[in-house]
Amino acid sequence: MPSAISRIIAAMVLAALASAVGAGDVNVAASPDERTCFQIGSPYGPQVDIRSDVAIVYGIDDSLPARLARWRERGYRVHVMTGAAWGAYQDYVEGRIDGREHHEDGQTRRDGEKIVHSPGVYYMVPTPAYTAFLGQRAQRAVEAGALALHLEEPEFWAAAGYSPSFQREWRDYYGTPWQPPHSSPAAQYLASKLKYFLYRRCLDEVFRHAKAEARRRGREFACYVPTHSMISYAHIGIVSPESSLAALASCDG
Repeated sequence: MPSAISRIIAAMVLAALASAVGAGDVNVAASPDERTCFQIGSPYGPQVDIRSDVAIVYGIDDSLPARLARWRERGYRVHVMTGAAWGAYQDYVEGRIDGREHHEDGQTRRDGEKIVHSPGVYYMVPTPAYTAFLGQRAQRAVEAGALALHLEEPEFWAAAGYSPSFQREWRDYYGTPWQPPHSSPAAQYLASKLKYFLYRRCLDEVFRHAKAEARRRGREFACYVPTHSMISYAHIGIVSPESSLAALASCDG
């Protein structure tokens, strides 16, 4: 039998979902032809041809147009997925995009250690420069003919908040000197509030850019956020704006 606490949590989650739907805040723009999907990074192959409606092609690189085309030729509707907070973005970090290195955008712990998803792959602070980089990636998905973008896992670790980029965003947002998040409960709250804001801003700007590029080409384009649950993020110590994303006009689900 579920515990009293688990029943309370479940009731709270259901109530929140019902409230959001009842308020008309959830934007669902999926085609009626899109009922099932799967995520795939490799080109088409018969061993993974499971006859879903949608193939969500993972990763935006030079091979994307060809990979999309192969799945489309096999009758799939094609979407694209890439990471919001992390990915194979070394070109950006190492300065091959705009001529300036961006190691300072890596989320950083109190001891100065970068938080990584895998070796060499930072969790990123979504600065304006990083957001512009993701917007360029989203535009490549539109140009390749994708019908939708899935920008997954906008994650800012609660243990982060010490990088030069985050300190600069703090000063811009609050208009006051940066406070180390560990220095007080108030500082931790303010840091988390800023982390929430930064990824909400990032997603909105990237999605609006992608939709504008698609409209310029005479077609519609959907934008989604695959993510963990709020309970999962609370458990592992991650701040995410997901509870407000349904209210973004640019976010379809």
